[in-house]
Amino acid sequence: TLFAEAARRRCLLYECDVRAAFTTATMDRELYFEGPRPFTPPGQCARCDKSVEGSKQAGNLYYKEHAACLTDKLGMERCVADPNLYRKLDGPKFLYVGVLVDNCLILPSDKAMLEWFLSEYKKHYTITGGDPVTKFNGVIITQDPERGTVSFNLKTYIEQVYRKYVTAPARAQLHPLESTANSH
Repeated sequence: TLFAEAARRRCLLYECDVRAAFTTATMDRELYFEGPRPFTPPGQCARCDKSVEGSKQAGNLYYKEHAACLTDKLGMERCVADPNLYRKLDGPKFLYVGVLVDNCLILPSDKAMLEWFLSEYKKHYTITGGDPVTKFNGVIITQDPERGTVSFNLKTYIEQVYRKYVTAPARAQLHPLESTANSH
């Protein structure tokens, strides 16, 4: 959706990544853990206030807190049809943000909208990026706003999948027939 909209509006798409995203959310319950030796004396434990990377609830906690940040703190409107798409309209100016896990695709009407979003977003998260998107989720992206085109190159991704699944050595597996099997 955002790629088509970028081409239609002849605008550049930008990207950013939230660093250590799953450790930014506040825990929704009390969780205690025994710390590593020698930092924690035997028999003592610590309370965990932030979500723990790799825990079952980390992704869900981040997802909820991130959505609240975009809507409540940055004043963006969440799309009903796609809950990972947000927008902010200000007269002729616009800003669309698409979220995929901890990555954002940003479609601003102008540089001022991009700079506003990045500065406000940085108040809540440590981010990297903020540049025009050239690669997203393994796909190489070429943008030409003057011509109104966005092109995708999946060659690298396809080669990785091919090497992993097609050229990998096959593992022999035996599948014996049951003794009651009838072979004609």
